[in-house]
Amino acid sequence: MGCYHQLEALEGSVELDLWLDCKYLETDTPLLSLTVSQNVFGWMALTATAGLLGSQLIVGIIALYHPAYAPQPWHQFLIYLAYTFVATGLNAFANSLLPHINKLAVSWSIAGFTIISITVLACSSPNYNSAEFVFTNFRNSSGWPDGVAWLLGLLQGALSLTGFDATAHMVGKYMSHDRALQARDR
Repeated sequence: MGCYHQLEALEGSVELDLWLDCKYLETDTPLLSLTVSQNVFGWMALTATAGLLGSQLIVGIIALYHPAYAPQPWHQFLIYLAYTFVATGLNAFANSLLPHINKLAVSWSIAGFTIISITVLACSSPNYNSAEFVFTNFRNSSGWPDGVAWLLGLLQGALSLTGFDATAHMVGKYMSHDRALQARDR
């Protein structure tokens, strides 16, 4: 059965992905190979970044609670390796636990947001700033130029959205590939 007949079995946005696969993967297109390679390297960089941010957080917490602790680069590297191996093990061998871990993470985030919001509001009462000050004033005490500090502040939010986007696209690709194979075998 031809590739275009497989499109009939699919719904939604994955049709375009499969059409591009059918049209361009049958030919030798250097630009497509470059784009696919950039995507794969981007996913690998996101994976490395998650471990790096986690290891920096752990080393920072240890240094915060133990002022005499002098962090060494190899400490962070070992924590990075442990973080990466645990994440790999969870994804490879404990896949059924991932929905429960995800629910726990969402609950933890919502609880943290609620607790921090209540604490900040309670501690600042009755000395609230005006809405104009809150939404128009920008204070930068980082030492970086204002534009760089503002962009660095957006980095964590962009990283989480990019990581989710990469995962969603990978899942969509695999699901569309399975459906396309099932349609082909009919």
